[in-house]
Amino acid sequence: DLVIDYEHQSLKNEKAPAAGWIKELYLENDALMAKAEFNEEAKKYIANKQYRYLSPVFEFNSKDNKSGELVRAKLHSVALTNTPFIDELGELIANKNNIHQNKGEKMDEKIKELESQIIALKNDNSSLALQNEALKKQNEESVKNLASSLVDNAL
Repeated sequence: DLVIDYEHQSLKNEKAPAAGWIKELYLENDALMAKAEFNEEAKKYIANKQYRYLSPVFEFNSKDNKSGELVRAKLHSVALTNTPFIDELGELIANKNNIHQNKGEKMDEKIKELESQIIALKNDNSSLALQNEALKKQNEESVKNLASSLVDNAL
């Protein structure tokens, strides 16, 4: 069950009584739906229009509590509130192909690509450091030769 609290209190490390519980999540026409049970107090608040909205809290790139697999997004909790943060989005659409079935393959590919770029940059850096040392020695030789030439010309 997922908690339905008041004003996201469960995120604030303070007393957070449940307004109810989400008993089931399911997809209907690509929309994420929920079956919820509210306690009597929450039902009164809703009936009296003291609370009007539900505000979801999502966790991104976290582990599934049951399988331990990486999921791109999961529902953490829901709050009864009068000021929802996502009021401009309209309906949230559940993409069952991307949310729960991505097991990190794309991230693994990206990590490998970035690791190879790091190795290439380290190699470039080493090569440039060697070139820099060679140019410093060449510069020192040029300065010595110039100084020697100036002394010879002065005599």
